[in-house]
Amino acid sequence: MAEIDKLFYKLIEEGGSDLHLHETEPPKIRAHGTVMPISETAMDHDSLEAMLKEIADPDMWENYLKTGDLDFAYEMDADSRFRCNYFKQRNGFAAVFRIIPTKIAAVMPCFVVPRQNSNITSAGKFAEAATLNAQPTRKPTFSF
Repeated sequence: MAEIDKLFYKLIEEGGSDLHLHETEPPKIRAHGTVMPISETAMDHDSLEAMLKEIADPDMWENYLKTGDLDFAYEMDADSRFRCNYFKQRNGFAAVFRIIPTKIAAVMPCFVVPRQNSNITSAGKFAEAATLNAQPTRKPTFSF
């Protein structure tokens, strides 16, 4: 198990959507719209570098060191995937991780009251129709 997985498990346990890691600051999570620390201990350069390097392949890590930016997906287990964004700030390495939902929600459980010939329930019949924009910590919104 990667060292960072411990922080991912804490993120999931707290019902959060994002994990924020920055040198000289404690790890933080976004849960229910609020960013809060999950530790009192600030991350140092060496421990943050080890965590970030452990889940990136060597070529990606070298690219990050050169460009200061890296985006990829990380699968912790069959039920937990994360979008990873590494970047550099004035005080050093930083990264933000967002949970990627592994199950796609159906239209009906989204608290939509279907009507006869409703655009929502018949959207699948058309090549271009409605899209569902949902994030783990927000209510689903529809756009047409």
